[in-house]
Parts: sequence; structure tokens; C-alpha cells
Amino acid sequence: MYHMNKTILITFSYWMLAVIMIAIILLSLGYPFALGLLIGSLFLPGTFLVKFLLPKVLKEESKKKTANAIFLFIAVAVMEFLLIVSVHIWISDQTYPSIAGVLVNPMFVAVVITLLCLGDWFLSKYLSSILPEDKTITFISDRHKVSILPSEILYVESNDREVTIYATENRTYRNKTGISQWESILGDDFIRIHRSYIVNREAITSINKEYVYIGDSQLPISRKYYKVVLAEEHHNL
Repeated sequence: MYHMNKTILITFSYWMLAVIMIAIILLSLGYPFALGLLIGSLFLPGTFLVKFLLPKVLKEESKKKTANAIFLFIAVAVMEFLLIVSVHIWISDQTYPSIAGVLVNPMFVAVVITLLCLGDWFLSKYLSSILPEDKTITFISDRHKVSILPSEILYVESNDREVTIYATENRTYRNKTGISQWESILGDDFIRIHRSYIVNREAITSINKEYVYIGDSQLPISRKYYKVVLAEEHHNL
């Protein structure tokens, strides 16, 4: 939860800084800073559209994906133009400057949105490198796509041809991926205690010679993994 909050804070700070930078540019064009912040925030809807839709467009196998990407940028530029013009019409009866030509220049709008998207992309890469635990795990459960943080998973139980994932808030999911593959996916934050169980180290409440306890759940320890689990017990003392 701490890392998730940190990610949200850093991301929010990035977008606030981006709006402030646009406001500073507009300040040099004669706009009051407050109005510059308002207009700067108008670039966010178009940026978010490009951020979320462009990857989907580029993943298309269609030969028209390049044309679709261009169409997306044109549509976003038109939307931004209408937003900016609407705000200037709204403030036209006040002592504010007339609309700056650069704001209705499609190239300027495209450059700003491209820079904002690139900055967000580099920020995402940076956060992934320093906070890898914030990466979600995506899998299919009962024909539905599920995305969950590893820290939310308490333990994984193998039941013949499928596994059951037990998560916080009494959530359970079923999946066809083998438990050995889950062990690889979950990594070092989880420990194998039995051929049928992988548990979250942080979720363990107590350990004895026969069982690992996660809240009210009692999970057996097999002889094969006993020494590893025992070492974990000493580590937590």
C-alpha cells in the first residue's frame, strides 16, 4: 500500500508540474498565471486519450494502423482546439488577452501532447525500476481478466488441474496456470511450503513444525520444504 501511494503521489506531481510548465510558457505570452494553469489543464484530456488509445492502435494487425494513429492525433487536436476556443469565448468579456495563435496551431498542440506522453512513459519506466512490487499480475479466472498486486495475494493453493488464488478482502480466484509457474511469477516475496501451497512471506502470522498460519488459514508444511520454512521462521524472529 505504501508503494502504491508513493506511485500515485509521484504521478500526480508529474502532471501538476506539466500543467505548471505550460502555464509558465503562456505567462511569457501575456496570460495571467491562473489562466495559464486553466489552459494548461486543457491539454490533459487529449494527452490521456493518446496515452491510452495509441498503444491499442499500434498493436492492431491492420494495415491501417498508421492511418488510425494519424486520425487519433487529428481528432485529439480538434478536441483540444474546441476546448481552448471555448475557454477563450467564456473569458472574452473579461480583461484577458485574446487567444494566442500558437494555441490553435496543430503542430504546437501535437508537440505538447507528445512531450507529455513521452514524459509519462519515462516516468512509468522509472517507477517500474524502483518500485517493481507495484507491477500487477494479470491472469484469467472463470473467463474474466483479473489484475492484482502481488502484495494482495495471501497464498496460492494447487488443486489438481487448477490453482486457487486467495487474496485480501476475502477474494478468491481460479486459474489453470500450474503452481510451479506461479512460484516463478510471484518471485522471492513468496515461499513454497508444500507441493500444493505458495504463501506470501509478509502474510504469515505464525509458523510451527507442521503448519503455516495466515490469519485463520492453517496450511500444511511438507518435509521437503520444512528447512526452508524453518529458516523463514528464524528470519522473522
